[in-house]
Amino acid sequence: QQRRLSAQRKAEEEALFGQLHQVKSNIASLRDMIESRGTGQEYVDSLRNTMDTVENDIFSVRQGHHSKVEALSAEEQQLTDAVAAIEAEIVDWLSFDDTAASKQRPATAGTRPSTSTHQNGAVQTRSKVAAMINQPQLPPEVVAVDRILKEHGGSTGGWDDT
Repeated sequence: QQRRLSAQRKAEEEALFGQLHQVKSNIASLRDMIESRGTGQEYVDSLRNTMDTVENDIFSVRQGHHSKVEALSAEEQQLTDAVAAIEAEIVDWLSFDDTAASKQRPATAGTRPSTSTHQNGAVQTRSKVAAMINQPQLPPEVVAVDRILKEHGGSTGGWDDT
């Protein structure tokens, strides 16, 4: 993939330098014609044709690159919109997970999930029971039962709660 893109850029670069060389040589021939200071209608027609050629070459180079810039700009806008849509979906998933977790697995007897902010800025949700288990004020029997439940898949034994 990388080599293909590199080869593509190299080909575009060579094409651009070829076009610019063509414009440069046409400008040089125009300069030579002007410096020769010819006279007559034939000289004026030749000068006019050379000027038109230079102008058309410059226009075609500019037009070609303008269309490439337009295409890249449109692609950038599409990618920006896609990233914004995916970001919105992720935010929706995260908010759905927080609300779904509190609805699907109700906390013990009237407790609500509490949130705390981790060091990296992420919000963690945990119930008051989980916070109390980490405190040594609970009787050892309660801590042992909670530990056994946690080790063996919770109150549903690892099965879905449906």
